[in-house]
Amino acid sequence: MDYNVLKYKAIIATVDLGSFTKASQVIGCSQSGISRMVSDLEKEFGFKLLDRNRNGVFLTPMGNAMMPYFRNLSESFDRMQEKALEAAAEDDAPKKLSIASTAMPATHRLPKLMQRFLENYPDATYEIHVGNNDQVMQWLESGDADCGFAEMRPKMGFEQISIERVDLVAVMAKDHPLAWRQKFPVRAFSDYTFISLKDDSQDIIGKIFAENRVKPHQLCTVTDESTVISMVKGGLGVSILPSMALEDKDGEIISKNLSVPAHMDFAMFIPKASATNQDVENLRKCVEARSK
Repeated sequence: MDYNVLKYKAIIATVDLGSFTKASQVIGCSQSGISRMVSDLEKEFGFKLLDRNRNGVFLTPMGNAMMPYFRNLSESFDRMQEKALEAAAEDDAPKKLSIASTAMPATHRLPKLMQRFLENYPDATYEIHVGNNDQVMQWLESGDADCGFAEMRPKMGFEQISIERVDLVAVMAKDHPLAWRQKFPVRAFSDYTFISLKDDSQDIIGKIFAENRVKPHQLCTVTDESTVISMVKGGLGVSILPSMALEDKDGEIISKNLSVPAHMDFAMFIPKASATNQDVENLRKCVEARSK
């Protein structure tokens, strides 16, 4: 411990316990050591801090005036020490891999990917934050996420490892009038209620509709793909979804390729700050192994 702090603790213990002997037992040094530390403080300040008589040790008027400052310094030092120990413990604790992802890959790709990751690296821990494409990029830029999974974007300043290209497909109930068609005519969306999933495919779909002058008969927007599928299954309208959203929905609804092909490219994003992160590198290996 710093000698100056020890001197403050010595005089505090002496005053609180009423003797140099008891203070020496608490501080862990000799009685003469306590006496010397108090004497050193008095020399530094230029006035007496303690007096002693047959009844014990007591503060002088100037010592009484200084005592609150001694206590504050001692308590501040103790808090600093506690904070340093907490910080050291956190620094030694295993770091969680922070992953940002849009909803589609988080729902349909990350579960199996993270299972493979943990099989290969069982000591790793991780957390996943789900948001839209813009949020994922913000988390990566701010350092709140070590890596991310989202639709590929050019010139983002991050390394991008392609995961897969996913077709956008029309989805409809099994008894829909156009269920027999090999491909769903894009212009036919003008004749039906369009159930829109509020995700990053909206920009692509909006561009297709604009280029083909499509204006749905009615527009209904929801935020959950399961709700979209339930509404389509109930005959409330048609929709366009990434094909990965339908991989476990065999027989519930019908999907058709669009007459105007459209797709989404998904990738793993790695910011420069994560280039030396071993967990990120290990997850990259799992991603690349999956792509082979």
